[in-house]
Amino acid sequence: MAAPEFELLCAAIRIDEQGPDLVRAREIIESGTIKWDELYYRADFHSVKPQLAALIKKTGPGGVPDDFRSRLAEACIENLQNQIGNAAEFLKIRELLGAAGI
Repeated sequence: MAAPEFELLCAAIRIDEQGPDLVRAREIIESGTIKWDELYYRADFHSVKPQLAALIKKTGPGGVPDDFRSRLAEACIENLQNQIGNAAEFLKIRELLGAAGI
């Protein structure tokens, strides 16, 4: 049997709105067996913090420590800021290449 942290990460990347992965995620969270720091580390390592945050949001407020939710929320904000910055850089480069006839 896989570690509960691993099961949650797997559920996070294949989640549907109300399917068995969401039900299983709720069961895992309610079991009280999650090592929250380990889960965060694994989500960060595999670059799936936004997906994990979406899963946690769908499971409801119970069972997830507030500080864990806060860390995920901050990570999602940072991720969005990075994406916006990358998009802005892409647009600049596209404009420069277009101006150069490339």
